Amino acid sequence: MEEEGEKLLRIEDYYYEVRKRFNEHHSPLDFLFINRAGFNGMIRFNKKGGHNVPFCKKPNRFAKSYVTKIVNQVDNIHRIIKSSDYTFLYQGFQETIKMAKKEDILYCDPPYIDRYVDYYNGWNAEDENSLNNLLDNFEGKFILSTWHSNKYRENEYLKTIWKKFEIVTKEHFYHLGGSEGNRNAMLEALILNHTPPKIDRKEQRIQGSLFDG
Repeated sequence: MEEEGEKLLRIEDYYYEVRKRFNEHHSPLDFLFINRAGFNGMIRFNKKGGHNVPFCKKPNRFAKSYVTKIVNQVDNIHRIIKSSDYTFLYQGFQETIKMAKKEDILYCDPPYIDRYVDYYNGWNAEDENSLNNLLDNFEGKFILSTWHSNKYRENEYLKTIWKKFEIVTKEHFYHLGGSEGNRNAMLEALILNHTPPKIDRKEQRIQGSLFDG
Protein backbone atom coordinates (compact mmCIF):
# COMPACT_ATOMS: atom_id res chain seq x y z
CA MET A 1 0.00 0.00 0.00
CA GLU A 2 2.90 2.35 0.69
CA GLU A 3 4.42 1.65 -2.74
CA GLU A 4 1.12 2.08 -4.55
CA GLY A 5 0.38 5.20 -2.55
CA GLU A 6 3.64 6.74 -3.70
CA LYS A 7 2.64 6.15 -7.33
CA LEU A 8 -0.72 7.75 -6.68
CA LEU A 9 0.96 10.90 -5.36
CA ARG A 10 2.80 11.26 -8.66
CA ILE A 11 -0.03 10.29 -11.03
CA GLU A 12 -3.67 10.59 -9.88
CA ASP A 13 -4.89 8.54 -12.86
CA TYR A 14 -2.99 5.61 -11.38
CA TYR A 15 -6.06 5.00 -9.20
CA TYR A 16 -8.10 4.13 -12.29
CA GLU A 17 -5.34 1.88 -13.55
CA VAL A 18 -5.47 -0.12 -10.31
CA ARG A 19 -9.27 -0.11 -10.32
CA LYS A 20 -9.28 -1.55 -13.84
CA ARG A 21 -6.74 -4.18 -12.75
CA PHE A 22 -8.91 -5.12 -9.76
CA ASN A 23 -12.00 -5.51 -11.94
CA GLU A 24 -10.06 -7.88 -14.18
CA HIS A 25 -8.18 -9.96 -11.60
CA HIS A 26 -9.90 -9.25 -8.23
CA SER A 27 -6.73 -8.98 -6.18
CA PRO A 28 -7.56 -8.39 -2.48
CA LEU A 29 -4.52 -6.10 -2.19
CA ASP A 30 -5.78 -3.96 -5.06
CA PHE A 31 -9.16 -3.85 -3.35
CA LEU A 32 -7.61 -2.48 -0.16
CA PHE A 33 -5.85 0.16 -2.23
CA ILE A 34 -8.87 1.40 -4.20
CA ASN A 35 -11.05 1.29 -1.11
CA ARG A 36 -8.58 3.57 0.65
CA ALA A 37 -8.11 5.87 -2.36
CA GLY A 38 -11.75 5.94 -3.52
CA PHE A 39 -14.39 8.52 -2.68
CA ASN A 40 -15.36 8.44 1.00
CA GLY A 41 -14.25 4.82 1.35
CA MET A 42 -17.36 3.67 -0.51
CA ILE A 43 -17.74 0.12 -1.86
CA ARG A 44 -19.95 0.15 -4.95
CA PHE A 45 -20.24 -2.03 -8.04
CA ASN A 46 -22.11 -1.51 -11.30
CA LYS A 47 -24.56 -4.01 -12.78
CA LYS A 48 -21.72 -5.76 -14.62
CA GLY A 49 -19.92 -6.36 -11.32
CA GLY A 50 -17.25 -3.71 -11.82
CA HIS A 51 -16.04 -1.51 -8.97
CA ASN A 52 -17.00 2.03 -10.03
CA VAL A 53 -16.23 4.38 -7.12
CA PRO A 54 -14.35 7.47 -8.37
CA PHE A 55 -11.05 8.74 -7.04
CA CYS A 56 -11.06 11.29 -4.24
CA LYS A 57 -7.94 13.35 -3.64
CA LYS A 58 -7.08 13.47 0.03
CA PRO A 59 -3.65 14.10 1.59
CA ASN A 60 -1.94 11.52 3.78
CA ARG A 61 -4.40 8.73 2.97
CA PHE A 62 -1.42 6.36 2.72
CA ALA A 63 0.45 7.70 5.71
CA LYS A 64 2.39 5.12 7.71
CA SER A 65 -0.09 5.25 10.60
CA TYR A 66 -3.08 4.53 8.34
CA VAL A 67 -1.32 1.67 6.57
CA THR A 68 -0.34 0.18 9.94
CA LYS A 69 -3.95 0.42 11.13
CA ILE A 70 -5.27 -1.38 8.05
CA VAL A 71 -2.60 -4.08 8.28
CA ASN A 72 -3.50 -4.66 11.94
CA GLN A 73 -7.20 -4.90 11.08
CA VAL A 74 -6.59 -7.45 8.33
CA ASP A 75 -4.28 -9.45 10.59
CA ASN A 76 -6.89 -9.47 13.35
CA ILE A 77 -9.58 -10.82 11.00
CA HIS A 78 -7.10 -13.41 9.71
CA ARG A 79 -6.47 -14.68 13.24
CA ILE A 80 -10.20 -14.82 14.01
CA ILE A 81 -10.92 -16.88 10.90
CA LYS A 82 -8.03 -19.23 11.60
CA SER A 83 -9.07 -19.72 15.23
CA SER A 84 -12.34 -21.54 14.42
CA ASP A 85 -14.02 -23.67 11.82
CA TYR A 86 -15.72 -21.25 9.43
CA THR A 87 -17.36 -22.06 6.10
CA PHE A 88 -17.88 -19.30 3.53
CA LEU A 89 -20.53 -19.84 0.86
CA TYR A 90 -21.27 -17.70 -2.18
CA GLN A 91 -24.91 -18.30 -3.02
CA GLY A 92 -28.41 -16.81 -2.88
CA PHE A 93 -30.06 -16.14 0.46
CA GLN A 94 -32.80 -18.63 -0.40
CA GLU A 95 -30.35 -21.51 -0.46
CA THR A 96 -28.61 -20.36 2.70
CA ILE A 97 -31.80 -20.03 4.75
CA LYS A 98 -33.01 -23.43 3.59
CA MET A 99 -29.73 -24.95 4.82
CA ALA A 100 -30.16 -23.52 8.32
CA LYS A 101 -31.39 -25.67 11.21
CA LYS A 102 -33.58 -24.69 14.12
CA GLU A 103 -30.53 -24.54 16.42
CA ASP A 104 -28.97 -21.86 14.20
CA ILE A 105 -29.23 -18.09 14.45
CA LEU A 106 -29.53 -16.32 11.12
CA TYR A 107 -28.29 -12.75 10.66
CA CYS A 108 -29.55 -11.22 7.43
CA ASP A 109 -28.19 -7.96 6.03
CA PRO A 110 -29.90 -7.35 2.67
CA PRO A 111 -29.80 -4.08 0.71
CA TYR A 112 -32.19 -1.59 2.27
CA ILE A 113 -35.49 -1.84 0.42
CA ASP A 114 -36.51 1.43 -1.28
CA ARG A 115 -33.24 3.06 -0.22
CA TYR A 116 -30.57 1.92 -2.67
CA VAL A 117 -31.78 0.57 -5.99
CA ASP A 118 -28.46 0.44 -7.87
CA TYR A 119 -26.94 -2.66 -6.28
CA TYR A 120 -25.34 -5.27 -8.51
CA ASN A 121 -28.58 -7.18 -9.07
CA GLY A 122 -30.96 -4.78 -7.37
CA TRP A 123 -33.27 -5.47 -4.43
CA ASN A 124 -37.00 -5.10 -4.96
CA ALA A 125 -40.36 -5.93 -3.39
CA GLU A 126 -40.21 -9.50 -4.69
CA ASP A 127 -36.89 -10.06 -2.91
CA GLU A 128 -38.12 -8.49 0.32
CA ASN A 129 -41.29 -10.61 0.32
CA SER A 130 -39.33 -13.76 -0.50
CA LEU A 131 -36.98 -13.10 2.42
CA ASN A 132 -39.94 -12.40 4.69
CA ASN A 133 -41.65 -15.66 3.73
CA LEU A 134 -38.52 -17.74 4.33
CA LEU A 135 -37.78 -16.15 7.70
CA ASP A 136 -41.42 -16.38 8.78
CA ASN A 137 -41.24 -20.16 8.30
CA PHE A 138 -37.77 -20.57 9.81
CA GLU A 139 -37.88 -22.59 13.05
CA GLY A 140 -34.76 -21.02 14.55
CA LYS A 141 -33.96 -17.46 15.52
CA PHE A 142 -33.19 -14.69 13.07
CA ILE A 143 -32.00 -11.07 13.14
CA LEU A 144 -32.55 -8.83 10.13
CA SER A 145 -31.00 -5.38 9.71
CA THR A 146 -32.83 -2.69 7.75
CA TRP A 147 -33.81 0.97 7.99
CA HIS A 148 -36.71 2.38 9.95
CA SER A 149 -36.96 6.03 8.93
CA ASN A 150 -35.20 9.30 8.27
CA LYS A 151 -36.42 12.88 8.31
CA TYR A 152 -38.03 12.43 4.91
CA ARG A 153 -39.88 9.11 5.06
CA GLU A 154 -40.38 5.73 6.72
CA ASN A 155 -39.79 2.15 5.70
CA GLU A 156 -43.30 1.11 4.71
CA TYR A 157 -42.45 -2.59 4.89
CA LEU A 158 -42.14 -2.38 8.67
CA LYS A 159 -45.83 -1.49 8.79
CA THR A 160 -46.85 -4.45 6.65
CA ILE A 161 -44.90 -7.68 6.17
CA TRP A 162 -42.54 -7.22 9.15
CA LYS A 163 -44.99 -5.81 11.70
CA LYS A 164 -45.59 -9.16 13.46
CA PHE A 165 -41.96 -9.33 14.61
CA GLU A 166 -40.04 -7.51 17.30
CA ILE A 167 -38.36 -4.34 16.04
CA VAL A 168 -35.50 -2.59 17.82
CA THR A 169 -34.17 0.76 16.61
CA LYS A 170 -31.11 2.91 17.07
CA GLU A 171 -30.13 6.19 15.44
CA HIS A 172 -27.09 6.23 13.20
CA PHE A 173 -25.50 9.10 11.29
CA TYR A 174 -24.27 8.42 7.77
CA HIS A 175 -21.02 10.12 6.87
CA LEU A 176 -21.15 8.94 3.25
CA GLY A 177 -22.75 11.08 0.59
CA GLY A 178 -21.88 13.26 -2.36
CA SER A 179 -22.47 16.40 -0.31
CA GLU A 180 -22.95 17.30 3.33
CA GLY A 181 -26.65 17.82 2.64
CA ASN A 182 -26.95 14.12 1.81
CA ARG A 183 -25.30 13.02 5.05
CA ASN A 184 -28.16 12.65 7.49
CA ALA A 185 -29.21 10.79 10.58
CA MET A 186 -31.01 7.51 9.97
CA LEU A 187 -33.06 5.43 12.37
CA GLU A 188 -31.79 1.89 11.83
CA ALA A 189 -33.86 -1.18 12.68
CA LEU A 190 -33.24 -4.76 13.73
CA ILE A 191 -36.10 -7.18 13.14
CA LEU A 192 -36.18 -10.27 15.36
CA ASN A 193 -38.46 -13.27 15.83
CA HIS A 194 -37.42 -13.48 19.47
CA THR A 195 -37.05 -11.14 22.41
CA PRO A 196 -33.43 -10.03 22.87
CA PRO A 197 -32.03 -10.59 26.36
CA LYS A 198 -31.12 -6.95 26.86
CA ILE A 199 -31.96 -3.64 25.21
CA ASP A 200 -29.52 -0.77 25.56
CA ARG A 201 -31.16 2.24 27.17
CA LYS A 202 -30.29 4.32 24.12
CA GLU A 203 -32.25 1.94 21.92
CA GLN A 204 -36.00 1.93 21.53
CA ARG A 205 -38.25 -1.08 21.22
CA ILE A 206 -41.11 -0.54 18.79
CA GLN A 207 -44.17 -2.75 18.47
CA GLY A 208 -46.17 -2.95 15.26
CA SER A 209 -49.10 -1.05 16.77
CA LEU A 210 -46.91 2.03 17.16
CA PHE A 211 -47.08 2.57 13.42
CA ASP A 212 -50.87 2.80 13.38
CA GLY A 213 -51.97 6.29 12.42
